[in-house]
Amino acid sequence: MLNKEREKEGEEMSGGLQDLNWWWVLLIIVIILLLICYCPPCPKKPPKPKHDF
Repeated sequence: MLNKEREKEGEEMSGGLQDLNWWWVLLIIVIILLLICYCPPCPKKPPKPKHDF
């Protein structure tokens, strides 16, 4: 009986680690996409002055 219970716990632990790995992969992908989308690109043109007085 104890061996079966230990096997179940081991399976749950390995499954939890796999879930964590997937969450880390998803988080990294989302962060990379956010950086690509929201990081301001290098300004190719100089910013225009707002007021031309």
